[in-house]
Amino acid sequence: MGRKTAAQVLLQKTLFLLGLLLVQGAHEGSSREDFRFCGQRNQTQESSLRYERTAELHISIRNSEEALTVHAPFHGAHPASWPFPHPRGLYHFCLYWDRRAGHLRLRYGKSDFVLSHQASDLLCFRHQESVAQGSPLFATSVRSWWSPQNTSLPRAAGFVFSFHNPPPKTPHNASVDICELKRDLQLLSQLLKHPQKTSRRHQFIPASQRLQSLESKLTSVSFTGDSASFEEDRINATVWKLRPTASLQDLHIHARQEEEQSEILEYSVLLPRAVFQKTKGRREEAEKRLLLVDFSSQALFQDKNSSQVLGEKVLGIVVENTKVANLSEPVVLTFQHQPQPKNVTLQCVFWVEDLTCECAGVSELLGYWRRKGGPGGRGRWD
Repeated sequence: MGRKTAAQVLLQKTLFLLGLLLVQGAHEGSSREDFRFCGQRNQTQESSLRYERTAELHISIRNSEEALTVHAPFHGAHPASWPFPHPRGLYHFCLYWDRRAGHLRLRYGKSDFVLSHQASDLLCFRHQESVAQGSPLFATSVRSWWSPQNTSLPRAAGFVFSFHNPPPKTPHNASVDICELKRDLQLLSQLLKHPQKTSRRHQFIPASQRLQSLESKLTSVSFTGDSASFEEDRINATVWKLRPTASLQDLHIHARQEEEQSEILEYSVLLPRAVFQKTKGRREEAEKRLLLVDFSSQALFQDKNSSQVLGEKVLGIVVENTKVANLSEPVVLTFQHQPQPKNVTLQCVFWVEDLTCECAGVSELLGYWRRKGGPGGRGRWD
């Protein structure tokens, strides 16, 4: 059997199109850090970097002529103090927190300092404040997973970014907190990474129920702006707000894969305007959401034949409250991939849920892959 290249599940009210493509529609740049603070420091004498773990849930950066001091709620690396380079002058620096790698580090000029190897806790942003006392920092800015746009900050001697733990589960039909969604994606990513490993802390939830819950939370999560993205090791989700005027034109999404060694180089999705047009006889519809979810694992979508999906990339597309069928123009997925051996035939296939399928394992969806569209890197659904 040839290697598979795309898949689809049709739910009751939405299209959930599954393929092997990484979606980065709303990601800005290629940074994977959960938090990044940058600035410039005028070094007028010999000084040092100091790191101190704090019991409070905040990350702070404070400057003085003698030291640049960082506080965070993570166990620190040793030593906890490092001398800065000797030449005086203006130094550019950035503090990076990468939760998935568990790293908190500072780059000062051309020097790198690892502050913690245990910075893997999920923290939810509460508020920020500036510190007046001390030597001022210049050209300061911040960006993070909860606010991905790079934001300039006023001149100050330091800043404190306060956090809180993820909230409890949101009541049914209530707006979903962005940090609760982040936590659920993290748990699902861990399941995809270790599909046979069950946690005693979390009860077993069927895969179909997990996906329906994810779809529900993505359509109701509260965020500012027209789009938001959430990235984990094995799952990425992007949400767009669609205005009622979205039905006036086709929607074309294009993305390039970041990892150089990935089998999938880039892809595009063409959603024809017919997908967004309102049903005859219905009043003007309110704002909808378009969801794109990438799974970097085939653990949830394994059929009884153990078919192989190219690069383990499975893509889901949801148009909120829309059943997609009998379109005048098809939904088209086009992707480019690394050269394959001559004896490998790529097929455009879609996932079909089948509860009667005899599939092994406790975390997989029950179903099979169905070929639709032409061979190679293009799949069509109408």
